[in-house]
Amino acid sequence: MNTQFKILLAASIPIAIQTLLFSSKSIIDVFLLSDLGADNVSAIGIANRICTMICIFLVGVSTGGHYVTSQCTHEKNKLHSSTTLLLIVSLVFCLLICAGIYYANAYLIYLSTTKHEIIELTQSYLLVVNYMFLCLAICSVISGYLRILGHVKFVSSASVLGVLTNLIISYYLITDYDLGIMGAAYGTLFSAILETLLIALFLVYRKTAFFRLQGINIKQIRIILYQSLTSSAGSMLWAVGAFILHSLISSTSENSMYMMAIISPIESIALCFCLGLSIATSIEIGKSIGANDRRSTYEIAKASFFLSTLVTVSIVSALLIFENSVFELFSEQNLSRKFFHDFYLIAIFSIILKSFNIVLISGVIRSGGDANYCLKLDFLTQWLIAIPAAYLLGKMGYPGTSLLLVILVEEVIKSLFAYYRFLSDRWRTNLSHMF
Repeated sequence: MNTQFKILLAASIPIAIQTLLFSSKSIIDVFLLSDLGADNVSAIGIANRICTMICIFLVGVSTGGHYVTSQCTHEKNKLHSSTTLLLIVSLVFCLLICAGIYYANAYLIYLSTTKHEIIELTQSYLLVVNYMFLCLAICSVISGYLRILGHVKFVSSASVLGVLTNLIISYYLITDYDLGIMGAAYGTLFSAILETLLIALFLVYRKTAFFRLQGINIKQIRIILYQSLTSSAGSMLWAVGAFILHSLISSTSENSMYMMAIISPIESIALCFCLGLSIATSIEIGKSIGANDRRSTYEIAKASFFLSTLVTVSIVSALLIFENSVFELFSEQNLSRKFFHDFYLIAIFSIILKSFNIVLISGVIRSGGDANYCLKLDFLTQWLIAIPAAYLLGKMGYPGTSLLLVILVEEVIKSLFAYYRFLSDRWRTNLSHMF
């Protein structure tokens, strides 16, 4: 068990730092453009929402495929074939998305605004950043491949360097060269190209090239497509559902909207470690399933549960200790102390359940090839229970705290169903036999 702790920690921390820095990028872009007027800020906000959904889809495709590739680790030819197939699938979907953005970006922007100036700014940003998605499709697949081989620190370092380069270039292009939103676009594109080149050079330097088409058949294409699309569909379904729930809570009052603005970044930062841990767990569990080592599979899962609980409880304890400091920091909004306390308490305790579910569902069950169950579980708990309940409570005039409790209940139900699935052992499937 101690060995599993060390492996998971060594892989989780770099990924968590990478996730934290990447999630801060959009916030910094908004900050840099804030002096250039509301149109620039609105445009980057619309563009970021569109880009976020595309990134969720593309990363979901590669993540779902890597549930297969990680199980092929014990045989090099299988690992290379499955990774090659995943790269081709990822690039095909990416090219379709890029074509859609190029020819139909205006229709997407019209969903958010009809103001001509904002539409033009958003279009100019998207047409530059569109090329970045090709880099993302390549990097997400190759990064997963390198993580499976144990090169976690390099992958995270390359990503961190890309994010920092993005911020530096964007800063100078926006502030010193007065390029405005185009400065942010060029910074994003250049950093993506840099990260892709670094990863490609590392493949050449370490002689870890994987391209292998020999032996690929229709059955293998089907399993990669199934896992990739099910995973990406689940990620997008959850992301859209979370957005709707947050919007419903925010719509109850200005104070609720203000509290959601406070809580969302706190929650994102608090969950970074568990997101990193879920990726590390999925790789290690995939390896053990591919090797038909049931004992190691459950040891890794238990170690991951323990680590996520330990770290999350520590973070939540710190957040509770500094509750007064957070309240004083945002006290200018004239929030009532009781409303802040109730809202803050519910949101903070939901982090514990969310972290457990992230590791259990994304890190364990999906890595066993049971992405379909996870998709159904998200749809049931979020779209058939949480969203209708939150909508009805909002219509009945209940405060934002009551709607926030719905999310807490959703996470409880989800964790019970997911843990039952874990105990049943029906989630564990060796997908490497198909290669």
